[in-house]
Formats: sequence, C-alpha cells, structure tokens
Amino acid sequence: MVNRPMVNQKTGVNGLQVAIVGDGVGSLITLAVLAHAGLIPEVVTVYGDSPHPLAYLERCAVALGQDRMRSESNGHLAPVDIPGMAWVDACNHRSPWPLLASLCDRYNPPLGLLLAQADALTTRLGFHECKVPVRIAQILRADTAEPSFMLYDCAGQLLGAARHVILALGHAGLAWPEAVRPWWSHPGIVHAYDAPTFQAGERVAVIGSGMAAAHLWSRGLAKGAQVTALHRRPLRCQQLNAPRSAFSAVGIDAYRRLPPAERLATLGEMGHGTIPWRLSWQRQWRDARRRGQFRSIQGELATIEPARQELDGPLVLHLHTGESVEVDALVCATGFVTAALTYPLIAQIASTHCLPTAGSFLMVADDFTLPPLSRDTNILGVVGALARWALPVADTFAGIKYAARRLAPQLLS
Repeated sequence: MVNRPMVNQKTGVNGLQVAIVGDGVGSLITLAVLAHAGLIPEVVTVYGDSPHPLAYLERCAVALGQDRMRSESNGHLAPVDIPGMAWVDACNHRSPWPLLASLCDRYNPPLGLLLAQADALTTRLGFHECKVPVRIAQILRADTAEPSFMLYDCAGQLLGAARHVILALGHAGLAWPEAVRPWWSHPGIVHAYDAPTFQAGERVAVIGSGMAAAHLWSRGLAKGAQVTALHRRPLRCQQLNAPRSAFSAVGIDAYRRLPPAERLATLGEMGHGTIPWRLSWQRQWRDARRRGQFRSIQGELATIEPARQELDGPLVLHLHTGESVEVDALVCATGFVTAALTYPLIAQIASTHCLPTAGSFLMVADDFTLPPLSRDTNILGVVGALARWALPVADTFAGIKYAARRLAPQLLS
C-alpha cells in the first residue's frame, strides 16, 4: 500500500487507514462522502483498474443510446444533496425548465452533466492520486495486536494492510438467460450493453422489461426494424427503478422490520424491471403498433433453434407458452449478475470466513458492515449492489450515499 499520512488532521484520529476495493461510481461517491465527513483522502487507498470511475456506466449508457439518467435532481454523485442537478442544469442554460420539471418529479439529469460532475469530483478529491491500479483478489483478516485486513492481488502478492475496508464492487458481469447460453457465439445474439445495432426491415427480439429494453425498442423502431419485446412479467411503468417509498426513512424502517423470508421476497419483487413513463416513447410505441412494426409478448424463452440449415442465420425462439417467434437478431436486455457468490472476491471471503447469505444475497448488517469480519476497532463495509440486503436501493446513487454516510462515523470513531 502506498505511504500516506496516518493522522486525520481534521479529526485527530491516529492510525486511520481505509481501503476502498473497487474504483467505479460507488467508490467515487463513498470517497466524496468520507471526505465531507472529515476523513482526508490521503488516508484512503482505492484499488481498481478502470480508467475512470464512470467509465463503465458511460459505456453502458452509450451502448443503449441513453442520454439521460433515470435518477432525479438529487440523485447525483456529490456528498450533499443540495444543490441538485436541476439547479445546476438551470444555471448552465439560464432556464427555469429543469427546476419546474423537478417540482413535478419529471427531471432526469443529462448524462453529460453527470460526467462533468464526476470529472470535477475526481479532480477535487484527488481520486487518481488515491488509487492503486490493481484488482484485489483476496482479503484476509489478521487478528494481531493491531487487527487489520490483508489485501492480495490476483497473483497472490500481498499489497498491504488496512484498518478498515469498504467493498464497492459494482456488478459481477452481464446477465444472460439460460436458454441463450448455448448460442453465445451466434452473430445475431448480443447483450444490450454490448452496443447492438439495428437495420431497416430486420426482425429483432429484445428480451427484458426494464429501462434498457425500452431504450432498445425505441432505437430499433427509429432504425426501421421490426421489434418484438419479450418479457416474463407484465410491463410496468415506474418513474424510479424502485418504488419511491423505498427511498424514504419510513420505507427503509418498514423494510428493516421484516423477517429474513419477507426481506427476501421484497428484494425479489423489486428486482424485476420497470419502465419510466415518457411521452415520446409512448407515442412512438403506439404508432409502431398501429403500423405492425412493434409488438410485445409476455412469456419466458425456453429454447432456441436455427430457422434454416445455416447455423448463423435466422433463429426461432420457442417460449414456455408454446408460442414461437422467428427473428434475425436477439438482444438480451437482462441487466447484470448481482448474486453475491458470483463475485470471485466475495466467494473467496465466504469460503474463508463463512459469510451469511440468504438466497443470492449477502446478509449485510443494517449498518452496512459484514458481521463475521467487522469488530469495534475495524470494519469491513459494503456499498452498492452487494449491500441490497441492508437497503433494497443500495445500488442507486442515493443508496450508495446512504450507506457511505452510515459507514463514515464507524471509520472515524
């Protein structure tokens, strides 16, 4: 680990050292919150090999053709909620419309504005100066005279020790339907976040019922493709990616009173895709349905087979309902893998320290620490998608901030 001052000049805490494992949007927000709480960035080390904390988010957004975020004015990267993005946008364009839209909960920050905020935060916090460009592959707890966590790279080399560790790992990879896995190499099959292209007259099926799928329906229709939307559940409109109550203190308290089985059911229900209502989309989809260019089918993909003798030609998709659809291309807008044990680092920690899980979720404590590894003097904290057991919206900007704010006092004590 790089040499850094071990005294927090603002708080007078001695020997404080924090490692943030992961260098994406979760680590940037966490570092910003910790700095705002009084922890100087010089005692924090960030581990990861991404070129920029928003590089993956930007790549996924560009792949979809998404130019606006789903979050609202206060869903941003800065450690304080005010001023929100609507205020910044209004000042930049000298227009009241972002503020008026925000009053009606209809403001969504432009991607470019979020990237500009990320660049400013990265510079102000010295994010890259705090960073070691390497992936952590193993974490072990060392219960010595001064308990600490030992961090190792993929080659098994010890990189250093940290008094506290925060896992900000993002997602474990792209999620694919099981029926698609044998056909990964087919030239007509692509994931939504791998920048699919569309052609006029092409028959395209898009699997998914969330915002990624909605963007692709719109893009495909605009290019003149014949689009079929395949979804397991009825399509549902919802402004945010979770019910608004899930972001409130009342909603969070109600969730935390639930026993484990009901928590698991709630998380399962909230994991299904939803689509924000947008007038431009509704008009486009309505007109395309009238022309016979767009249809939606509720059903789960069962099997795939070639439509003809050529293995790289059109495909026939067979659904569990018995219906079949012939397509030239298939796009999987099925999101990301978030099951805890699919993360190699989490699997390693679990095998060594017997981490508790429920279903596919890591049972993170409500203070966002991992109980088997955390003590009063040093903690292993979790933010982002892996912390959803403690907070169902932990994978949102607001959720990451919420978790980081509750971890900060434990790091400063």
